[in-house]
This record gives sequence, C-alpha cells and structure tokens, in this order.
Amino acid sequence: MNVKYSKKPLGLIASMFLAILFTFSSNAVFAKSYEVAYLSASSANTWLGASVKEMQAVADNNDINITEFDAQFDPAKQTSQLQDAIASGKYQGIVVCAIYGVGLIPDIEDAIAAGIEIVVLNQIVGPDLTTSDPQVDGIAASVLASPYRSGQRHGELTVQACEGDDNCEVVFIYGIKGIPLDDAIRQGFDDVISQHPSIKVVAEGEGKYLGPDGGIAATQDIL
Repeated sequence: MNVKYSKKPLGLIASMFLAILFTFSSNAVFAKSYEVAYLSASSANTWLGASVKEMQAVADNNDINITEFDAQFDPAKQTSQLQDAIASGKYQGIVVCAIYGVGLIPDIEDAIAAGIEIVVLNQIVGPDLTTSDPQVDGIAASVLASPYRSGQRHGELTVQACEGDDNCEVVFIYGIKGIPLDDAIRQGFDDVISQHPSIKVVAEGEGKYLGPDGGIAATQDIL
C-alpha cells in the first residue's frame, strides 16, 4: 500500500493512518494486538502532542499498542531509537516524525526490508522538501504537507492580510532558523511575497517548535 495524505484535521489524520497501521494484521495474523513504535521528533512539541493523543484514542479501539520514543530534537538520538526499534523485532509498524529525514533513509529501508510497515508523519523523509509524495520505496503512507507548500500558504495568507496596504511590514517567525524544514518554508513564503513589492519582511524571530509561548515571546521581543 502506498497512500499519501496531506492537510487534514488532527483527528482525521490519526484515524486515517492508524487505519493504515491496522493493515499490520496481515503481517501478524496470529497476534491479538499489534505493536507500533512512534518516533516523535519531540514529545514537547504541542502539535505532535495533540497528534499522539488522537493516535492513542484510535489505537485503544483497534488492538494497537503504541510505544512513543522522544528524540528531543536530537537527530542522532532518533537514529539510535529507530535502529533499536528495528533490532528489537517487536514492532509490526513504525510511525516516524523525522528530525533529519535524509539521515533516516538507510534505516527506514532496512525496516521495510525486514517487513515493518513505515508511516511518515509531518516531516519529509527525503531530499525534496517541495513534495509530500513518499521518497523511499515501500513507505506505506505519508501524512503531511510539504514544507515548501506550507510556506506558500503562509505567503498567500500574508498577501491577503496586506491587501490595500502600500507599505506592509511583516515579521517572520521561524520554528528553528537554519534547519532544512524552516529554510523550505521560508523559500515558499518568499516565492509568494516576492511578487508583491509592497510587502517587506522587516524582522525575524524563532519559536523553537515548543508551543505558542515561544512564538509569542519572540514577537513581543521584536515589537
């Protein structure tokens, strides 16, 4: 199965890809329940925290046990967690929210070769950050919007907000400035607003992906 989903409400996302994970039963027909490892980029991230609650609610009703691994935004730690999950032989499936997707590709390929179903959540696993299509053969599903496309949407909303303003000064708040994810978001944003000379980015900040408080504090500092 190779299914792509993108921008959806959290509950629907959780239902969709856990329905896909339930196909693990084809690989474990004699098991009473199915074991899934969830590799989170950071359990402290509020969006991912909300996502895992929805996943757990669906899993509880479908004989799926989810074990969460918190990488705390550390790519090396996440790589080790993925390798440990594969080596354990415990899991029929792995949900990956990658910190550095390109670096996980060899181990994801090993997992697929071992018969483990892989679902990619929220972050690209591959070098092309302009597409939400899976970039590794054998991935069961990709549940995300490409960072570049998200940046374009940010730009489109900015254009709407600046309509009628001949000198629209904008603050751009990164998650973490300088990482590939944020670079792709910014590129999509810039590609849209560059067509509107009246819009100018006059300041930048960082929210650190740890919830709204970081973005609010960064904005307050700028103002």
